Amino acid sequence: MNARIYRIVVILIGLLAGLGLALPAHAEDGDRIRSFTIDYSIREDGLVDVVETIDYEFAGSDRHGIYRALITRQPDGDTDQDVLYGIDDIAVSSPDASADFTTSTHSKGLRTKWTELKIGDADETIDDGRAGYRISYTVDGALRTINGIPELYWNATGNGWDAAIDDVRITVNAPAGVTSVSCYQGPPGSTQQCSGAVRDGAAVAQAQGLDKEEGVTIAVQVPAGSVRNAVPTLEPAQTFWGAARLGVGSIAATVGTLVLSLLAFLGMRRGGPPPPPLRWRDAGHR
Repeated sequence: MNARIYRIVVILIGLLAGLGLALPAHAEDGDRIRSFTIDYSIREDGLVDVVETIDYEFAGSDRHGIYRALITRQPDGDTDQDVLYGIDDIAVSSPDASADFTTSTHSKGLRTKWTELKIGDADETIDDGRAGYRISYTVDGALRTINGIPELYWNATGNGWDAAIDDVRITVNAPAGVTSVSCYQGPPGSTQQCSGAVRDGAAVAQAQGLDKEEGVTIAVQVPAGSVRNAVPTLEPAQTFWGAARLGVGSIAATVGTLVLSLLAFLGMRRGGPPPPPLRWRDAGHR
C-alpha cells in the first residue's frame, strides 16, 4: 500500500469510526417502563428462547413506538477475541399499538455491534400514552461453560434505556432445571445485587427502581451435561489494520452510504424543508 492510499484509508476509517455510532432518537423526560418481564428458556441444543413483555408509558401523545437493541458482537472481556451472538426468529406483537417493525445493524467502533428493532408505524401515534409490547427471539451463543458448569451470564434489559424502569422480573427455565442464580442491577459494571432465587427448578430474579441507563444482569447455572454447545462463538477482534484490508473501495462505499444516511437524518435534502421528525422511544443496548 503506497503512502497516498494509506492516508486515504486512515481518513476513511476515521470517518467510519465517527459515523459508526447509532443515531439515537430524542426522548422525552417523564417516559417510564412500568414493568419489564423477561422469560428465558434454555434448550438442550444450547439455544435460548427469549420472550420480553414491556409495559411502556410515554410522556407525550405524539409517539410512534419504541426501539429495542439486541447485541450481536462484543469484546470477550479483556481478550483479543470478540463474542458473536446470533439473533433469529424475531417476532413482535402489541394489544395497544402497531407491532410493525424493521431491523437494522449498528456498530460502535470495530468490536461492538447490535441489531436494532424499530417498532411502530410512522402513520400512527400512541394517543393514550401507554402501550404493551411482546418481543420474542432466539439467541445462539449466549451460553458458556465455567469450570465444567454451563452458565447463562446475560445483560437482560440492556443499559441504553433513556427511561426509568419501575420493575423488572426475570425467569429462566432449563431442561434439567437450574442450580443457582445471581442478579445485579445498576449502571454497566455494577455489583449491586438484586433479588434472585431458585424456585421449582427455575431461576427467578427481580429488580426495582432503575434509573435511566441502568439495567439488570443475571448469572444462571444449570447442571453439567444438561445442555449441548454451551460455548461462546469467538472470533479474533477486528483491528485497525484488519479494517484497512477491506480495501479502499469497500471503505469508501461504506462511508458514502453513512454520509448519505447522516444527511438524510439531519434533513439536508434538496427540494424543500426537512420532513417532520418521527418520534420513537429509545431502547437499550445489551
